[in-house]
Amino acid sequence: MAKRGAPPHFDMGEIDLIFGDKNLTVKYPNRTQDIYDVATTGGSVLILQKGNETIRVVHNLLAYLKHTTAAGLSTYGPGKDAPDSFKTGMMGNMAEDLIMWKCNSWGGSGTCKFTDKNMTEEAPKKEIAVVQDGETDGCNDYGDCHSCISA
Repeated sequence: MAKRGAPPHFDMGEIDLIFGDKNLTVKYPNRTQDIYDVATTGGSVLILQKGNETIRVVHNLLAYLKHTTAAGLSTYGPGKDAPDSFKTGMMGNMAEDLIMWKCNSWGGSGTCKFTDKNMTEEAPKKEIAVVQDGETDGCNDYGDCHSCISA
């Protein structure tokens, strides 16, 4: 989460967004989750539906990132229109804003490298945990990222 309401207010920790064919499962740092039906409006707005609650979320790719591909998500909450853009949501004090990202892969290997593609020296190889369907993220056992990393 990047921001909720006024800039200094948001929940710390990783929020997992797991998209299925027609739904979205949101897993929160406090180990709770919500499952929404998902539709699009044909533009940059997702419509999340859970019971009688409808949440409109604008999504934009974030530009000028060298090592990652990121999408910004912004909403004014249930029953309201989405902001015009992620930037509009971030600039105001009424939106909840999240950022999803993945690292760029270079060289066709399909592995994640946080190095410039023009660098000649390879970074040390590290194992990267990938969560497959049906598996759980080991960090979900902890309440926040710091506790997971410390363990």
